[in-house]
Amino acid sequence: MVACNRTEERESSAVKPQSEESHSLVADSSVEVVGTYSNVRATEEHAYGIEVDLWRSGNTLFGILYYAEGIMGDAPRGLLQDVVYQPGTRLLSFSVKLSRGLHFCKDHSNVPSRDVVEFSGTHDADSLVGTMTLIDSLDAKIVSSERIALRKSDERTKFLNDWTFQNVAEWKQRYWEAIHKPLGPKW
Repeated sequence: MVACNRTEERESSAVKPQSEESHSLVADSSVEVVGTYSNVRATEEHAYGIEVDLWRSGNTLFGILYYAEGIMGDAPRGLLQDVVYQPGTRLLSFSVKLSRGLHFCKDHSNVPSRDVVEFSGTHDADSLVGTMTLIDSLDAKIVSSERIALRKSDERTKFLNDWTFQNVAEWKQRYWEAIHKPLGPKW
């Protein structure tokens, strides 16, 4: 359950660096695994943290963010959007739409939450490091903003390498839509 009483109003979005070149995903472009980056901590029954599966098509990064905050399995997730990556400086920024649960407040009752995660930082072969901001878009307020370090998980990256896709369109159909979209944002 997500409640409306947030501590800080949203003043602005995370700063997004300008791209050195404009890149966009092309449906018939080849796909390769970059890796899984995670800070997820687990107990016997619960998991907490962020995990990002990154893929590359040409010079464009894309993927999925998982937001674990409770009982293990089926963490809310969303596609990386508005991705800007500068290979020369390693600057990376993206946003993700999520539905972390049901939202209740004086204006909304029992509706799927409309959460946005914004990341701005750097990416290298072993980590994603930067600032991650969680925004409640129904109330236009920042829920949290913190520095995070996601380390590459060789085990999860090996799992991703078990998948092969001819192109981005096949990745989207077989990996996102068939498996992950049902646990994606409800908006």
